[in-house]
Amino acid sequence: MTLAAGSLGKNVIAEANSSTLMTVDVKQASSLSAMFQQYNPSMSSQKLTNAFGAEALAHEGQHQLDYQNPKIGYPADRKTEHTTEMNA
Repeated sequence: MTLAAGSLGKNVIAEANSSTLMTVDVKQASSLSAMFQQYNPSMSSQKLTNAFGAEALAHEGQHQLDYQNPKIGYPADRKTEHTTEMNA
């Protein structure tokens, strides 16, 4: 898998572009995590940002594993898309 830095749409930290490429917009992790600071007052903003970034990478990484699985593959219909979202 290849990780590439890039700019993504608003409120998107990471995106599985294919089964082998993931684009990551690290700048958005900070802004997205900031709104959850009130629910995690004991966690530093940096740790919260790191957690959001890690979650996005894990989520999109699971999509890529699903795309490579011949039993699931790339979503061609809503059922397959739902399956990959539930796995991620």
